[in-house]
Amino acid sequence: MSNHLSKSLFVFVLLLSTTALATKLPSADKVLADAKAKAHAENKNVMLVFQSSWCPPCHQFEKFVSDPRIHRIVDQHFTLATIAVGEEMAGDARKNNPGSEDLLIKLGGVHSGSTGVPFIFIIDPQGTIVATSERPVAGQKTGENIGYPTEPEEIDWFIR
Repeated sequence: MSNHLSKSLFVFVLLLSTTALATKLPSADKVLADAKAKAHAENKNVMLVFQSSWCPPCHQFEKFVSDPRIHRIVDQHFTLATIAVGEEMAGDARKNNPGSEDLLIKLGGVHSGSTGVPFIFIIDPQGTIVATSERPVAGQKTGENIGYPTEPEEIDWFIR
């Protein structure tokens, strides 16, 4: 390969990767507003999932809802929307949807300054929170986020 062609290819790859990094994610508020509008038009609820790319339970949940048998059920009843949050823990806050942490706090998904992901909200088209992935814990003021349910009591709470 000629030196000129190599340099041209390098510049092209550099520009392509810079463009990919510069792609701006929609704000968390916009993701929710779009999901509520779609849910309203389709007479469904919103399943709003706060997740992180570094989070193994988030990947398990994504795999679960992507399974064709499950996806059919989820799609029948919900408009699924995901918001990236907490990406700074893996060193790249640019992967967060802008305003994701503020929206998570506003919706009540953060207690004592922290929460786990995935954190799931079921929201009706009018914006009322119907359910969350926070399971009540006896003797505690706040519940416990089950995220992706794996234990029998978590699964029981999730499917109610």
